[in-house]
This record gives sequence, C-alpha cells and structure tokens, in this order.
Amino acid sequence: MKELRITETVSRKRLGIIASSLSQIFRVAGVKARYEEGDSTAALIIEIPEHYLEFVFAEVREKLADVIVVGYKYDFFMQNTQFWGLTAEQKELFLTAVIAADYLEDRRFAQRAIILCQEISIDGIYHFKLQKLTEKWQEICTCLPSYFGEEVYRSFMQYLIDDFSDSSVYLVGEMVYDKRYGKRNLSLLLSEKHVPNPAQEILLCCAKNLHVVGEEESSAMPFVKDFYGKNVRFYSGEKLGL
Repeated sequence: MKELRITETVSRKRLGIIASSLSQIFRVAGVKARYEEGDSTAALIIEIPEHYLEFVFAEVREKLADVIVVGYKYDFFMQNTQFWGLTAEQKELFLTAVIAADYLEDRRFAQRAIILCQEISIDGIYHFKLQKLTEKWQEICTCLPSYFGEEVYRSFMQYLIDDFSDSSVYLVGEMVYDKRYGKRNLSLLLSEKHVPNPAQEILLCCAKNLHVVGEEESSAMPFVKDFYGKNVRFYSGEKLGL
C-alpha cells in the first residue's frame, strides 16, 4: 500500500468534497481514506494498493486541480473584485461564468503542477507553483467593470455563455449531468454549500447546449430561460435513459 497525504488550510474546507467525489473509485480500488483536522491544517490520508496507484492518483490529481481552479479561483475573485449593482445571486452566477470561461485551460495548467509524492499541500502548490495562473486571474480582475447595470450584466453573461464549447449538459430537476451522463457537483467547491447549485453547475460544464429532462421543475429554470434560449431542448427521462 502507498500512503498519500493531502493537506490544506482548515478554513478552505474542501478536502471533504474531494473524498466524497472519489468515494466510488476508492471503493473499487480498495483505497482506505481518513480525514484529520488540526488547529490550522486539515489532511486527507489515503492508502492506495500499488497496482492501482497510477489510476487513483490520476483521479486525485484531477480533483485537486478542480479545487484550485474552481474553489481557490472563486476565493481569489471574491477578494479582488467588487461588482456594485448586482444582486447576491447575480454576482454568484457572474463569478461562476468567469471561472467557467477558462476552466479547462486552467485545469490543464494546474494538473501539470501536481506530481505524485508522499505529501501534497494544496496551498503550497497554489502559492508556489501557480503564480502565472494567479497573475492571469489578477489581469482578468482589473479588466472587469466594478459597476453593473442590468444590461451590462446580461450582455457579459451572454458573451461568456456563447463562447462555451458546442457540447451538451443535462438538467434533471435539481441535478446536472455532463455529456457522458456523469453527475456534476463542482459548485460545491465555490463556497460552503451543502448541495450543488444547478444554475452554477450548468455554467461549470462549459457547454452551450442544454437539455432539460423530465417533468420535474428546477430552480434553475429562470436562469435557463434568460441565457440559454434557443439552445434549450426538452425531453422525457425515458427518451434519454436518465
């Protein structure tokens, strides 16, 4: 068994989300995981069978990159921007759209900085290996307006969404699934949420085509009607097998 220790500052509160999102893979691979918390540092300790090491680490690296380019990026923009004129909900959606705009590129960059070793400090990688990434984020912050009227907000949001890939995302009630029908929960990384936010999950899929499945009403529908318009399709759950 190979022991891997992943640490972060306690206040970040995102290690539990990593463990939860990887729980199924851990079960299949026979990985043992435990969570420890000290005064300032939290740790996720995982014991990986040697023959599954590369496979499990690849999955862990992807999730760690998500923590940085979604969760830490959210924290960074919250600390370095002020969007006067927006409601709290509009600000959350706008920040999510900004994060999603470079999500795939940022994640590839972050993954290259995460290497297999006995102890991985998420904060250490963020502060010492990803300066170029945070410099890019700072440049984006300086380009964003500090005041938004309704028209500016809608035009910015539509511009960002229209620039997403020509891929698909599926909305089933309050749940969101990607093009491979994998359940999405990246919005849990944005703040101390207990359940995913469907509107933010849609944005974080970085796809411009939305499929609404089934008859269950979703809290995301006002957002969907505002910004996805002609790119929305409606289906029964049986038709798509969901």
